[in-house]
Amino acid sequence: MISNALSEIMDLSIDLIPQMIKGDEVKKDEINAILNSSRSWLRNLYIFDAIFDYEREKKKEVTISLEYDLPRWYLNDDESIFNLKKKIDYKMTYNDSNEHLNNELISLFGKEDKIFAVGKYFHQMQTNIKLIQRTATPQN
Repeated sequence: MISNALSEIMDLSIDLIPQMIKGDEVKKDEINAILNSSRSWLRNLYIFDAIFDYEREKKKEVTISLEYDLPRWYLNDDESIFNLKKKIDYKMTYNDSNEHLNNELISLFGKEDKIFAVGKYFHQMQTNIKLIQRTATPQN
């Protein structure tokens, strides 16, 4: 599922959250803004789509605009996301760990079967989550 439908899984999960939250409309608007920031950040955080076309993908520079500072919140779980309402741009870049993961995965399992290679790699290796994440650098 991760190799073929990560974006769809994220979308489904994020789309279901508002239906599970009870509250007033003002809060729902705020929740939806947080979820929209989450969707944008998560879609650009993970590198699964780039692994098998890494040379082309690593040249792409992506900047995302968020209404809530999700990367900061992710790194500091003591702070409420509601306190991080702040329009901010993040540049999402590939890093050395991403390249190492790409090289190792392809050298071990090849490029022919993406599902097999990703599944086998993450099943067998003690992988740090940071290996599959781009670096998020604040721009303002």
